[in-house]
Amino acid sequence: MTKPITDLAQVLSASEKRRLERASQRLLNRFPQVDLAVVLAAVPPQIPLGVYAFWLFNRGLLSSASESGGANRLVLFCIDTAGHRAAAMAGYGLEPFLPEAQLQICLNVYAQTSAQNGLAAGITAFWNELDAQLTKVHLQIPRLFGLKTSADEADGSF
Repeated sequence: MTKPITDLAQVLSASEKRRLERASQRLLNRFPQVDLAVVLAAVPPQIPLGVYAFWLFNRGLLSSASESGGANRLVLFCIDTAGHRAAAMAGYGLEPFLPEAQLQICLNVYAQTSAQNGLAAGITAFWNELDAQLTKVHLQIPRLFGLKTSADEADGSF
């Protein structure tokens, strides 16, 4: 498998893949500490997509051995093209900053957009929403780590 896009189902055109690669690069330029992977596959219906995504995350060689545990900052987005399902997982290094609720928001945006405009547009929408969620986290980090207090926010300092 290759990042950022692995199309095992072969449903994306070459131009869609190029557009998605450019879109992923824009996100990676804004958040270079994050890694992205999208896998499109026709997953058998009897396999829960979350289990399949977990297996891909751990056995798909999308991260190197040095990117294990807290050093893993991969966001895996798995799309079942046969069952029209999607799942997302964040590596252990991102879990404190990108909980399931925020990934679910990204998945909801994907579902709405892909239903109306197709898979490539849905993937782009997922990444755009991921950008928005990471931006929110980025803005909260100083306060979360005690570098900025409520008083600082009230008087506009810092």
